[in-house]
Amino acid sequence: MHPTPLASLFDALALTRIIGSLLEQHPGAQAYWVGGAVRDSLRTGQLPEDIDLVLTRGTSTLSAKWLSRQLADYLNASWVVLDDSWGIYRIVMPALCHPQTVDIADALHDDIEQDLARRDLTVNAMALSVNDASFLDPYNGAGDLQSGTIRMLSESNLVEDPLRLLRVFRIAATIEAHQYDSQTLETVRRHAQNLHFSAVERQHVELFKLLNAPAGFRHLQAMADSGLLDVILPELTPCRTIPGNTHHHLPLFEHSLEVARQCEVILPTLPAQTQATLTEPLGGSLTRFGAVKLSGLLHDVGKPDTMAFKDDGRPTFYGHEALSAKLSDSVCARLKTSSVIMQRLHVLCRWHLYPCALGPQSSQKAIMKFFRRISDATPDLILLALADRFATKGTAISAEDLATSEAHHRWLLKAYYETQTIREQPRLLTGNDIMSILNLKPGRKVGEWLARIEEAQHVGDLTTPDEARRWLLTAAHKLNTSNA
Repeated sequence: MHPTPLASLFDALALTRIIGSLLEQHPGAQAYWVGGAVRDSLRTGQLPEDIDLVLTRGTSTLSAKWLSRQLADYLNASWVVLDDSWGIYRIVMPALCHPQTVDIADALHDDIEQDLARRDLTVNAMALSVNDASFLDPYNGAGDLQSGTIRMLSESNLVEDPLRLLRVFRIAATIEAHQYDSQTLETVRRHAQNLHFSAVERQHVELFKLLNAPAGFRHLQAMADSGLLDVILPELTPCRTIPGNTHHHLPLFEHSLEVARQCEVILPTLPAQTQATLTEPLGGSLTRFGAVKLSGLLHDVGKPDTMAFKDDGRPTFYGHEALSAKLSDSVCARLKTSSVIMQRLHVLCRWHLYPCALGPQSSQKAIMKFFRRISDATPDLILLALADRFATKGTAISAEDLATSEAHHRWLLKAYYETQTIREQPRLLTGNDIMSILNLKPGRKVGEWLARIEEAQHVGDLTTPDEARRWLLTAAHKLNTSNA
């Protein structure tokens, strides 16, 4: 062990001081920050949301269970048993605290070096002592962190928990790695199918964190090259059979990856308001930006099953948007994501071509209908549509075509913000109003009338509740007369 300036980061944390005071009651016990707490602090000077602490009891009676319960009580935090048999516990901090969770575990064989030796990557096998701020780095994790290298400790460590195969790429995206150790990548390729043996909830957390990274594409590409992307998203595998064409300069699988890459290229060019919006969390561990990239991977997965050919041999993919949306539902169901994520991916996949039909030439009615249908997912969909457009550069697509499409998509995004006041106006009539006026029961017809009134309101044809009532009675009467 040797001293490190990193110690000053932890000395400044009240959490460390509290733990240190608890350790004083157990002479001989040692506590160590490990994993991401050390890795991210070395790299950025910031702590991640979730940090880990490992204990060695020595001659004391200290245990992770006792320390975690004491700490939870002191901080008014929630205490969660993760694995009582292995001595692993979680403290969930009160809202707005950082870090948000602290996992506390008994060291393997009560030995910090043995505990570090079982970890996945060198950059995760560093420890910082709470007791004396000494730094332990037996596998040169700090050196690999500095050079941006992802390197496993051993093949057995990596395959012991199959999720670690996916963590290789997620950690690489987190630390913005520049290179992979060749033996590490070969191990992933050889054991990729083992990912099936890990819990899907854990899989989606790691995948989502990778997708959230602002410059994670190179690691998504490495994951695809290793075969691991097909394991977690088997819906992509049939896309490998679809070649490029006059519209798509890339085969379908590569096109889908390119859409994800273009999302990263385009996001910094969007308005600051849009950039801020897309970095917001969507649900669980996925941001809205991450969801757009995931929809980029999935937006065309319906093409293999909808492929047909015209008389001249050109391929068609009619209805692929609806099938892609349905398949995205299946992905979310399999990975057990939240319903919020499932709904957002469905909208993005189903309507990814919709912005292509709109521009300054479109009527106000058509534009407002688009905004009502897509709602607050509009910035997300426009980013996806832009990325899809720039990932489509076949010989039939001219530079002028691309420039026009980009201008129209950006105009549509601007219009979304400019019409916000109109879209946020209170409804002129409620569902209860409509049921009372037309003597209707709750049902689909009420929603249809609400949508029609809202449409008229958005284009300025209706401006007051009285106008809306008169219009509703007239329109309902005409409909009844025509159906008579």
